[in-house]
Amino acid sequence: MDFEKVVTKLEQSPVFQDWRSTNKAAFLSSVFIMLGEADKGEWMFDYYDKKKNKITSFLVSESIKLNPESEVFRSGKEIKEVNLKDVKISFERVLELSSDFCKRHFPQETLEKTIAILQNLELGQVWNITYITLAYKTINLKISSSTGDVLKHGLISLYDFMPKDK
Repeated sequence: MDFEKVVTKLEQSPVFQDWRSTNKAAFLSSVFIMLGEADKGEWMFDYYDKKKNKITSFLVSESIKLNPESEVFRSGKEIKEVNLKDVKISFERVLELSSDFCKRHFPQETLEKTIAILQNLELGQVWNITYITLAYKTINLKISSSTGDVLKHGLISLYDFMPKDK
């Protein structure tokens, strides 16, 4: 399902409209999807309420599910609003750009799973794309949601996160 249709489906749903009527101060803080063979292609939209310091999530697939408010997980950084009007590049195009970038810069890696998060970071509003490879590495790309430019990228082995034997 294309991203714009997913947004429209959420915003026009009675579940969202009922919630929005009593949560006017909450703003969209991120959009998340995981893509791979076993994944359902379920989108998660997170709305942050600064006064309550809570996140409310909506899961959008064939139906729309409202998850209860939950505590915020953050590393001391300000949670910024995601502005959907600043998403000028289609999600499909972002996936093409990121895949092409990986083929050029990391040709030895086989991409297995894709994690995509639309968020507003210090770099600006980005599609934060992470690929998990068959060699247990992650490739992370931060792609501008308005221009499609790759603003930052990196490759890390998942083995680097494992404790070292002494």
